[in-house]
Amino acid sequence: MLRFIVWLSSCLTLFSLFSSFAFANISDDLVQDLSCDQISEKSIHENLNPEAYSTRKHIPVKNWGFSVGLYDIANCWSLSHAQRILYYFGQSQTVLDQRLLKNGLNMIRHYVPKWSVAQNRMSYEKNQSFEQISWNPSAFQTYWTGFEEKVGKETVKRNFKADTETYQNHRFHNLLKNIEFITGNRERSEKKNLETFQVLKKNLEDNFLTLIVLRPALRAQHVVLVKSMQERPTGVVEFEVYDSNFPEKSQFVMFDPQTKHYYAPDIVGPLGVKDPEKAVGLFLADEDDRASMMKELVKTYQRKCQTEWATN
Repeated sequence: MLRFIVWLSSCLTLFSLFSSFAFANISDDLVQDLSCDQISEKSIHENLNPEAYSTRKHIPVKNWGFSVGLYDIANCWSLSHAQRILYYFGQSQTVLDQRLLKNGLNMIRHYVPKWSVAQNRMSYEKNQSFEQISWNPSAFQTYWTGFEEKVGKETVKRNFKADTETYQNHRFHNLLKNIEFITGNRERSEKKNLETFQVLKKNLEDNFLTLIVLRPALRAQHVVLVKSMQERPTGVVEFEVYDSNFPEKSQFVMFDPQTKHYYAPDIVGPLGVKDPEKAVGLFLADEDDRASMMKELVKTYQRKCQTEWATN
C-alpha cells in the first residue's frame, strides 16, 4: 500500500509539472498569451501583441547613401531586413550585454567576419544564430556606438551603421537573386501583379512581415517592409509599410483591383522619379530569409516555455 501511495504521489507530481508546461502562456513584445501547449509559426503569428509591429519600434534613423567602389548605393534593403529582425526578435526588457550586442549585430550584418588561415585573409560566413535581443532607445545607442572586433590580423568596426552597410553591399550584389528587379518595364503585367497580390494578401492575412521591392524606374528600386493591410470602401487594398526614408511613420502601397496595378506615390515621389502617380512594379523579396528566421523564432519560444516549466 505504501509503495502504491508513493507511486501515485510521483505520478501526480509529474502530471502537475507537465500541466504547468503544457498550459503556460508567454507574453512579451512580440506575442500575447502564446500557449506553450503547441509552439509553431502559425501560433506565434496568431497570438501577436497588438503593438508587435508598432511604428514606435521603427529603426530611428533615415536611409543613408554610401559609396561602394565607383558608385553609391543606399540602405533601404538592409534597413528593411534589420527592421524585420527587430520586430521578431527585439525585446525592450532584455538586458544588453556584450554577447547579445555582438550577436545582435551579427543578425543585422548576416555575413559574419572570420579569419581564413588557409587564405591568410578575412572572409565571411552566414550568421546562423538568432535569439531575442535588446531593442529600446538605450540599446540602439549601444548598437550605434558598437565596438572593435579583432578578426585574425584585421580589426573590424562593428556597429549598426557599418554592419548595415555590409549587409546591403552583399545583398545588393547578389545578381542571381536580383536580376528580375532590374530588367523589364517600370510596371509588371496584370497577370504577374495578380499572382503577387494573392501571395502578399495571404502573407498579411497570416501576419507575416514581407519585404517587397518597388520599381518606379530601373534605376530607382526601393525596398520596404509590409506589416499589414486593409481594404478601402472603394475596393482598393492598402498595405501599411515601414519605409526607411520615413521611419517616424507608416507609409502605404496600394493595389487597385480594377487596373490590377500597384501605386505608391508618397514612397516613390521623394526618390525623384518622373510621374510618381503612375503604376510601379512590385516584387516579393527574401521569403526564404523570413522562413529561416521563423524556424529560429519557434526554437526561441520553445526554450522560453522550457524555462517557464523549469521555474514553476
